Amino acid sequence: MEPTLALKHWDRERGFARPVSEVPLADLYACRDKKAIYLGLLAQDVIDDTFYRDKRVPESDRAEWIVSIVGAPKPIRARIGAGLEPRINDPSVRIVNLSGVRLTTRSIAAMELPPASFGRDRFREGDAIEFASTFLTHCRAYRVEWMARFILREGSRAGARRSRGRSRGADPPRAGTP
Repeated sequence: MEPTLALKHWDRERGFARPVSEVPLADLYACRDKKAIYLGLLAQDVIDDTFYRDKRVPESDRAEWIVSIVGAPKPIRARIGAGLEPRINDPSVRIVNLSGVRLTTRSIAAMELPPASFGRDRFREGDAIEFASTFLTHCRAYRVEWMARFILREGSRAGARRSRGRSRGADPPRAGTP
């Protein structure tokens, strides 16, 4: 994943998940292909390792990205940021992250959610996916929350549809691996 290319080919208008937080410091996007739903996170996450004796940010201080899928038994929790490899509690979910420390304030992450994450064997046109997501920045300094519902549509001509007022974009567009 490269900073200038990450999420570049995503339809960020139709796949935009409207935050429920009043002043969000992050954006969340959704897209899909036949094998998965992809969530993309673009956030500000300011980290200064000079406050740590060994200049290493402990796992407990790293940003946390939580995705709670409606009907799933437990939320997906990922530790991202601080220029370290992402850690996730569900081995069936793939995650990538681009981040840094000091003056590198952006964190870009993408999560690949297979149909089983939504209690399905595959995705079909017309399926509704519903989830909540929370991003907690370094040391829990800031919190951004989303609630989204998307109706899956084939092709790129499907129009955006509001869904219970919780998400601006309605259908995650088709996309390759972020």
